[in-house]
Amino acid sequence: MKPHSYARRLVDEALREGYYLSVHDGEEWPVVVSRDRDAIIQSMESVDICHLRIRGAMVGDKAGPILGNALIVYGNDPDEEIADYTDNQFMHELVEHL
Repeated sequence: MKPHSYARRLVDEALREGYYLSVHDGEEWPVVVSRDRDAIIQSMESVDICHLRIRGAMVGDKAGPILGNALIVYGNDPDEEIADYTDNQFMHELVEHL
């Protein structure tokens, strides 16, 4: 459990803003286009490295546009858990709020 992690803060901020998240654990996407915080966190923390994809709102039954991705590396210093992320304005603003 990582109660004060930057990765958890990123999930919380994205969900608070109304976005949908997917988690790739290095082999598969165990969580796809979800707002289920517990499932997202559990999937992320079950591996040492994962990719978090952030999407906009659902359009009918279709996933919204991909807004950005973040590489999460557990084992780094807490402020370096988010090891990399998409270089765009959306992700810069989202990560700066952490």
